[in-house]
This record gives sequence, structure tokens and C-alpha cells, in this order.
Amino acid sequence: MKTATFKITEDDYIDAIRLHSKMPPALRWIGAVLAFILAAGAACGSQDMRALACITLASNLLAIFAVPVLFRFVSRRHYRNYRAIQAEFSAVLNDCGLHLGTEFGESRITWGNILKWRHNSQYLLLYMAPRLFHVVPKSIAIQGFDLQRLLEGLHTNVGPAS
Repeated sequence: MKTATFKITEDDYIDAIRLHSKMPPALRWIGAVLAFILAAGAACGSQDMRALACITLASNLLAIFAVPVLFRFVSRRHYRNYRAIQAEFSAVLNDCGLHLGTEFGESRITWGNILKWRHNSQYLLLYMAPRLFHVVPKSIAIQGFDLQRLLEGLHTNVGPAS
């Protein structure tokens, strides 16, 4: 069993939180439909309806542009206060799941304890609870870690990625 080591940088942490926070496609469609209904109501409705639509649109645009800035600020602050995530991790894959360790402690993540998982081209998130997850950078494959076997194990034992 090959042991790989990695560190989660501040940028890694922010990107992993962004992956965790990604809105499901169904919610994006609901948002688009609601925006269309609001625009139609503004175009066809009374003066009060147009005013309400403009206020709602302006507040949504503010949120769209302000949230990423606040998101990065809050995520950076969380990372700086989260000492354990800044340590070097070791990862070992076995038949029962994944073993992660640092100087602060260790986690034996068995297939049965993984609620769900999510991944993109850079990171793998293993959820122990709806908002509690471990971050595993996919770059550990460079060290000889069998990432494909881990992904297959997750798919077989936990189900498809969410």
C-alpha cells in the first residue's frame, strides 16, 4: 500500500469550499425560471410590480458580485484559524477505505462511514456528514497513490458522486 503525503494550501482550501458550495443544476434552473417570471412580471405588471422587480434584480446582482469577495475573505480567515488543515497529511488506501493522518491525529475512513462524495479535476471531497468532509487533492496520484482505485471504491461502495 502506497503512502502519499500532501498539504492543503490556503488556495486549495478555498477551491475545496467552492466545490462543496457548488449549486446543484436543479437549483440553477429554478433560479433561471424565477428570474424569467420576475422579468415577465416587471414587463407586463403594474408600476408597483416593476419597482419590486427592479429592487429584487438589483439586490440579486449585488449578491452575485459581493458574495465571491466575501466568500474568499471568510474562507481565508477560516483556513488561517484552522491549524489542523495546515499540517502535512499522509494518505493510505486499503480495502476498507482510506486512512488519513497528521501530527494532530488520524482518520480511518471506511466505505460505510462515507455519506457521499464529490470531485472535480483537482479535489476529492469525502463527506462524513452533510457539511463535514475531508479534502484529498488529486495531485497525490503523482506520488504513486492509486487514485483510480479510490474513485472506483467510492463508486462501488458509496454510490455515484453527488
